[in-house]
Amino acid sequence: MRGDVGLLKLAMLHDPLVAAVCNPPEVWQMTDEMLVAQAEWLPQYRASGAIAAAKKRLATGLRVKTRAGRGAARLPIKSVVQLRRERQTSVLAADEAAAARAKRNGQSR
Repeated sequence: MRGDVGLLKLAMLHDPLVAAVCNPPEVWQMTDEMLVAQAEWLPQYRASGAIAAAKKRLATGLRVKTRAGRGAARLPIKSVVQLRRERQTSVLAADEAAAARAKRNGQSR
């Protein structure tokens, strides 16, 4: 890494889990927060002035309002019984669709 904060922000934005829950201004702020918090281990960003710039941006007090949430995994947890039932239902639906398709095409199954 060369200490290019622009590339770092783009890399973070392209992470599918980050992009699923954050918009670009949230990613930029998160990048600044990470640079400041991890400055000790990021000498290339310190040398490029990126950490000082991130501290300055965070010190302005103009923060993106973040949403309260539980992260990317927002789906309810399902039991094994529920998963089996859903699988069985989808297999039956697929079989019915295949039979209907075969009937339309004049084939018997």
